[in-house]
Amino acid sequence: RAMDEAAGNGHLEVVKWLHTNRSEGLPESVVEVAASEGRLDMLQLLLEHDAGRRWRPTEAMDDAAANGQLEAVKWLHNNRSEGCTSKAMDEAAAYGQLEVLKWLHANRSEGYTDSAIFYAARNDRAEVVKWLVTQSPMESADVAMKHAVANGNLNLMQWLHTDANAECTAKVMICAAKHGQLAILKYL
Repeated sequence: RAMDEAAGNGHLEVVKWLHTNRSEGLPESVVEVAASEGRLDMLQLLLEHDAGRRWRPTEAMDDAAANGQLEAVKWLHNNRSEGCTSKAMDEAAAYGQLEVLKWLHANRSEGYTDSAIFYAARNDRAEVVKWLVTQSPMESADVAMKHAVANGNLNLMQWLHTDANAECTAKVMICAAKHGQLAILKYL
């Protein structure tokens, strides 16, 4: 835990000292913590000291993506072979990390799952939803529509209806009523 805290806060000398003077070695979580905080110097140090034997290989890039640490994502992509999972794009979408999402889409092959549009819409990440809808078939727009309505995001709902051809179905109206979204009901 001490090493995780030091790594996450960028205390490189403390991590070096702990590694040299403590017997427990490098915990598997320390690489993930360094990646999620975008600590490139820490990543380099940890991987030079073979922390890679003990870490969950794809978690580092997944966590860096979720936290918007594009430089850490790029560094891991260029310097490690483990890669990431679809969780990287799903969580980047959920947390509104559009630049990371675009970079992963252009440079990695893992892709994303339905969770990306679901959580982006649920978390009211309108720009991410719009980008995902332009990358995916119609069903993404319909999923996003439900969450835009539930969140009361009239602008996103209108965009989904007019630009992404999402349908304003009876289910959408019921969802708006259920969540007390009067402005959306008036629009419908």
